[in-house]
Amino acid sequence: MLANTNAEYMAGLRCRYDELRGEDLKLDMTRGNPSKEQLDLSNPMIGMKEYKSPSGVDCRNYDAGSVCGLIEMRKFAARYLGTPWHQTIVGGPSSLNLMSDYLKWMLAHRWKTVSQPKFIMFKPHYDRHYTMLTELGFKIEWADMNENGPDATAASFCAFDGSVVGMIFVPKYSNPNGVTCSRAVARQIARMPATHEHFTVMLDDAYRHHDFTSTPDRPVDFGPLARRYGTRERFVIFGSFSKVTLAGSALSMMALGPNTFEHYENSLRAELITADKLRQLHHLLFLKNMRGLRAHMRKHRRLVEPKFHAVHDTLEKHLGGKGIATWTKPEGGYFVLVRYEYAWASRVHELCAELGVKLTEPFDETYQRLAPTYPPIPELVRAMERFALCAEIAHREKFPR
Repeated sequence: MLANTNAEYMAGLRCRYDELRGEDLKLDMTRGNPSKEQLDLSNPMIGMKEYKSPSGVDCRNYDAGSVCGLIEMRKFAARYLGTPWHQTIVGGPSSLNLMSDYLKWMLAHRWKTVSQPKFIMFKPHYDRHYTMLTELGFKIEWADMNENGPDATAASFCAFDGSVVGMIFVPKYSNPNGVTCSRAVARQIARMPATHEHFTVMLDDAYRHHDFTSTPDRPVDFGPLARRYGTRERFVIFGSFSKVTLAGSALSMMALGPNTFEHYENSLRAELITADKLRQLHHLLFLKNMRGLRAHMRKHRRLVEPKFHAVHDTLEKHLGGKGIATWTKPEGGYFVLVRYEYAWASRVHELCAELGVKLTEPFDETYQRLAPTYPPIPELVRAMERFALCAEIAHREKFPR
């Protein structure tokens, strides 16, 4: 009788799946894109005509002194990142591009004697970091991302290998699991030994100011720790306004140790005559200062927070207590991470695609990243109902009880 009941239940799931397959839903949730409403918040920047910086620089023209960015914007970016402004560079819309350029520079100048350079990454990981590193020829050494941040003990064991030249992670609201690095873990990373002289810690601080609850995580400032333990040259900190203003026309930034900055700036001058000063000026005029930025991010919160609640409530309604999956409830960032009880992420991905819900290609069979920010809430709820159905079908295919 129980077998018949289970078979009937599975048949009901399949029937519902076939009904939904006939509906017209096409929703791409592969990336953490801002919604149209979020982008609209920054529309006043479009069409700005101002071209003189507060210090009198004509931003329409060349300026050999601005390869690292407008002075005013560098100071703003430094406050945003919590870094010294004279070691901070402001670039174009892509922080990944800044990271890639930095890695190429390190390969040419400081890691050139390493025949097979290796980099430490932490699972679950950001797929773009992985793609960037492997495209540049790095071999990946894996460690875990725990509830307090990277597994620094495992990373320190990896760093004994002289061919391991660096590590990379998101220190606040990590992509994809929303974890924030604790001060204890940050201290361990700042003081951990490494065999290679130029071992580098790349901090992709993409979500430093992307809070959407009343109890946000507090970011750790690695700078004071690095100064305390004599590892200032180890850290390179990256940030971006791509999810602050206009994702396709924002700013990125990076901060380096004093010695590294001096050498990197010299190389930058060989390939750049000036930065994109107009874009930087318009961001400066629009956001004004950190108080203006925080007020702007509160507007983002009002749009984003209900979507994360919708994801949680829908998953809880359809998957809660069934032993199929658990999921994160982050205080900020852009993603929800679903952890499956067993390895069926590819099957869920395949089933969802048939229902018009496109998810990020899974890198690990035990988890799936969800990006709730782009769709309107009614579409998001429909997508999550389909996702929950697909997860339950995959579970019952594996365990037809």
